[in-house]
Formats: sequence, C-alpha cells, structure tokens
Amino acid sequence: MNDTSCQFAGLAGGQGIGKSYLSHQLKAQFGEDLLVLSLDDFYLTKAAREELAVQVHPMLATRGVPGTHDLDLLRHLIDRLMKGEMGDGIALPHFIKAHDDRAAKADWQLVTQAPKLILLEGWCVGAQPQTESALATPVNALEESKDEAGQWRAYVNAQLHAHYLPIWQRMAHICYLKPLSFSQIFDWRWQQEIGNLAEIGQAPQDDDRERIAVFIQHYERITRQMMAQQTAFDMVIEVSGAERAWQLIKG
Repeated sequence: MNDTSCQFAGLAGGQGIGKSYLSHQLKAQFGEDLLVLSLDDFYLTKAAREELAVQVHPMLATRGVPGTHDLDLLRHLIDRLMKGEMGDGIALPHFIKAHDDRAAKADWQLVTQAPKLILLEGWCVGAQPQTESALATPVNALEESKDEAGQWRAYVNAQLHAHYLPIWQRMAHICYLKPLSFSQIFDWRWQQEIGNLAEIGQAPQDDDRERIAVFIQHYERITRQMMAQQTAFDMVIEVSGAERAWQLIKG
C-alpha cells in the first residue's frame, strides 16, 4: 500500500519506561500534525481474551503479548488516517487498565483532523519473532510452570510474525527506549500501576506488588529479545536509573 498523505512511525520500550511521557512532549510540540496512538488501547476486550484463553491457552487471558490486540481495528484506523479519510471523524479506542477492559465507545476520542504523522507507541513495537530453538527454553518461572509444552509462546511468536511484523514494516522509523536491565521494568511498572489505580479512585492492596511481579513475566521473553536486537531499530535511547535519564547511544 502506497500511503502518501502522512507518515507512520513507532516508539517502543518496556512498561513504565516513559513512552507516554515522551509522546506527550512530542504532541505538545507538534500539535494536531501529530497523532499518537497507544498499542495498549487496542487490547482485545476482557471477554474476547477469555474466549481466546479457552480456545488456545489459558495465559492469553492476560493482556499484553502479541495475539491479545485487536489488530483488525488498528489496521483499519491506520489505513483511514494515512489516507486522510476522516469523514465525520475517527473514534480512537481507549483501554482502562485498572478495569482490564476497553472503555465504552461513548468515551473514545474523536479525531477530526488528518495528521501529518502517526506515532504508534507500545511496549513491543518493532519486536522481531524468535527462532524455534530460542522458544524451546522457558525464560522464567511463569513459562516453566504455566507453559511447559511451549504452546503459549509458540502462539505468541506466530502472531508476532504473521500479523504484527507487517505493521512494523509499514513504519518509516522506529525509536526504542531501552532499559539497562529487565529488573528495572518491575519498579517502573509498579509506579505505573499506582497511577492506574488512582485513575479509578483505588489504592494499592497488599497483594498487588506480587500480582505485578507475575504479570510482567508475560512480557519478559519479548522484552529481553528486544534488548538484544537493537539493530531492528532506527534509534535507541538508553534509559537508566529511577530518574529515567535518557542518553542517546545510537542514532
């Protein structure tokens, strides 16, 4: 497809690393010329993921990995936006993480002006599929105990290859915010969770930290793969420490 009306780019990085913050800064600078889409807002509904968990693997009830997004909706919206087919406006989905479900359509953002640049930000944007040999060995306790036969990770990898990679290939550029280590992800994701709960007027409970520690293990395999394959990105920005100081290490 030869889209000429606007450009399409990606922004990747682990949970809580600062993708949304950077996107907001760019939006403030470029205004209506830039439209930021979050891959997180395209998660399948809770009901759809529960059905997927029954049909394929129980771990797919947990949002996050390739295969748990509504890519039909994402592709449809990107096609319309890049062609400038705005009509009466394009409604963008919104996912409420504290509810683990998509917001009602009445609460979706309506965009009426065609952008000059679409920036898709998401934790796995630009991620590349793994080889069968790389999939064979579990990377953490969750995979070892809940995906002993490797069915879940094989499905995720197949989805990444067949459906996500073609979207990445449409991007003119992809920037990656790289953590120094995977261990940083928990602290940043925990701070993010506190904000998610505050958004719906709730405070963290005693077992929430343990729940998040298990939750991020779903993301670990692809996160580590992305940290190791920096040549897949046009630009890599290393993010270090709790202060999230950004240092350009490749461009």
